[in-house]
Amino acid sequence: MESLVFSRTPSLSYSLFSHHLTSPKCRRTHLSPPLPSPSLPSLCNSLRLSPFPRREFRFPLSPNSSPTRFRIKASAQKTDSPPAAAAPEGAKLVPFVISVAIGLLVRFAVPKPVEVSAQAWQLLAIFLSTIAGLVLGPLPVGAWAFIGLTTAVATQTLPFAAAFGAFTSEVIWLIVISFFFARGFVKTGLGDRIATYFVKWLGSSTLGLSYGLTISETLIAPAMPSTTARAGGVFLPIIKSLALSAGSKPGEPSARKLGSYLVQSQFQ
Repeated sequence: MESLVFSRTPSLSYSLFSHHLTSPKCRRTHLSPPLPSPSLPSLCNSLRLSPFPRREFRFPLSPNSSPTRFRIKASAQKTDSPPAAAAPEGAKLVPFVISVAIGLLVRFAVPKPVEVSAQAWQLLAIFLSTIAGLVLGPLPVGAWAFIGLTTAVATQTLPFAAAFGAFTSEVIWLIVISFFFARGFVKTGLGDRIATYFVKWLGSSTLGLSYGLTISETLIAPAMPSTTARAGGVFLPIIKSLALSAGSKPGEPSARKLGSYLVQSQFQ
């Protein structure tokens, strides 16, 4: 009854209020929820209904309110869009038909010699069709070569072990590794650096430039056995920059000055 009177009497002093608020019993009550009881509320429960209630402020959104949106304005400068990937073109129809027709004509139209077995004659037809496709180019070289190899295995002209036995040869993988080294020389710029140093040391004259390029090619050749890769990936850019710096431009009368001489010496 006393607690009820205390909770309803607003004229109590603040010291009495703080004394009951800091009591251990009240602390335990605040830490754990009160148990339901049919009796009157206790002193601490009445303190929770004190003149200083705990209030929560909520700001309800109106039905018409919407989240804030920030508009992004595009700059006036035009940005270059990335180039779109080229769509696959597929096989060229006319070269494809001609290449396949050559093999079919040899296989079915040309009479087979008596001394040649049917398997060997069929392999000759596939071989001629593959050679014609490599010349006419209906597909990339690798794709057309694998088509010919697959045709030989699918028609049981060659067993699988015989058709793919060349891939186990050490010579084939040595050539593949050499192409990997050649690509590494081009990507890392090591070949350009070697050639540039020789041009720097021996480039006091036109003859010295020619000797410098020849010696650098001799050093790079064991690691880059492909002549096309050496000429197009390493030496042609160097020769072009040297010719342009000397005023020798391709397609003009000045091309016969330094540019034609360096290209001719490089081809030799």
